[in-house]
Amino acid sequence: MKTTIAVHWQYGAATHSGWQRTFNDDRSLLRMGMTIKGTPYAAAALADGMGGLAGAGQAAESAIGGLRSWLEEELPGLLEHRRGWAVLEASVLQQFEAIHGATRERTRSQGKRQGTTLTLLLLFDSVYWIFHIGDCRVYRLARPGKRPVRLTRDHTWVARQVRLGLMSADAARKHPRRNVLLRYLGMAGKARVDVRCGLYDPQTLFVLSSDGLHGPLTEPVLSKLLGEGGSRHKDVQALCDALLSKTLEGAAPDNVSVLAIRPIDRGRRGLRRFRAALSLIAHRILHPRFAFSFRE
Repeated sequence: MKTTIAVHWQYGAATHSGWQRTFNDDRSLLRMGMTIKGTPYAAAALADGMGGLAGAGQAAESAIGGLRSWLEEELPGLLEHRRGWAVLEASVLQQFEAIHGATRERTRSQGKRQGTTLTLLLLFDSVYWIFHIGDCRVYRLARPGKRPVRLTRDHTWVARQVRLGLMSADAARKHPRRNVLLRYLGMAGKARVDVRCGLYDPQTLFVLSSDGLHGPLTEPVLSKLLGEGGSRHKDVQALCDALLSKTLEGAAPDNVSVLAIRPIDRGRRGLRRFRAALSLIAHRILHPRFAFSFRE
């Protein structure tokens, strides 16, 4: 498949069930459009239905379906709302909560436990937003030759042990509980969603991956692949295909999915970009809840 360019964006996607799975429970979504004032935006989402639970594919499909409707009906107006980022953030979190509630309701009505991860990336006029729960990831490569930066953290038991200094990253990759999620949509209780925002430059590459891709690969290896691939592959689809092929060279025990998107328009410059940064800072001062970053 060749790279597709939608005027302001270059993007690609690849997925595979993996060598040890019969079904692919990953679901993804790419959407590009214009706001009500004609400003371009893009959205990328990845959901990984929990393979150990019944109805994993249904849970992921429902999550992406709910987001698709929200993106088409709500997002274009929200991005230009006079009350700014607070309305956007509240609306996305409400949508995540609706998906969480619907997933729990299916568990009750069908008698079969369901759950899914969900990660959403929004790009709009040099501003990115990430809403994330589970263990899919978002990486950012600011420019060719730079080291890619991971913008999300895994909500797994082993990842928490690593953060606490109780386990090495290498041990976590091989641990029998490496797939145990602490947070996901459909879990008991409230689903806590991480939110992150910041600025990006034109030609910044964003990559979303399911744990079937980044799980078998060490962080240094994946970082090298992304860094070299982002520099070598002007074709974003070729980068996705290369990442998938590299993963499938191994055992690939889980479903594998990757999305990539690169803005190719100029975005905000000068005073407009400065105002964008101030608006994000002001939003986080007024709503000091989740992680955020303004550094490239």
